[in-house]
Amino acid sequence: MLYTGHYPEDVAGVVLVDGAHPDQIARLEKASGVEDDPAPLVFRALANLAWTGLPRFLLPVPELPELPARVAAEVAVYQAPSLSAALDEASAMPMTFQEASPFRDLGRRPLAVLSHGKQWQDYSPAQRARAGMSKEQFERHERAWAEMQAEQAAWSSDSSHRTLPDSSHVVQLERPDAVVAAITEVVAKVRAPQK
Repeated sequence: MLYTGHYPEDVAGVVLVDGAHPDQIARLEKASGVEDDPAPLVFRALANLAWTGLPRFLLPVPELPELPARVAAEVAVYQAPSLSAALDEASAMPMTFQEASPFRDLGRRPLAVLSHGKQWQDYSPAQRARAGMSKEQFERHERAWAEMQAEQAAWSSDSSHRTLPDSSHVVQLERPDAVVAAITEVVAKVRAPQK
């Protein structure tokens, strides 16, 4: 939305794949009661030690069950060298959301919103533990997320919204078919003769 706000003539349509909402930090914290720390102290310390090679040994191996084992291993290789950049991005999110907040109107541009819909019971016990929330907190968090996703779908007068009950936040990995379908839908609308 930020790009569309600054360069509206360059954007003919939009697909949001479980997209971030400008109000998400405050609203998710309020809903779940869990404070969002985009750059935990331990990861900032590890990023500062990257030159030593220690992060490669100290960082947990990422659990990515939605990826083939070979791809997950490649992600693990790049985890340590990209930690600093990832933390910089996470730390900048509040400012990015503040800058993007005014841009919530796509007019008649075609918009497709894809939202994750996995429920508490669909995650493994290890994944639930990493979430740092109780089942009740998780469910309040997910209701707030769903509300924001519905709001995003209302940012265009020509939109569709699909919730995927078999996908977590990484929709592009777990349901690439849905992403391709959403892109195809928006491109077809853009190419259709205007009435």
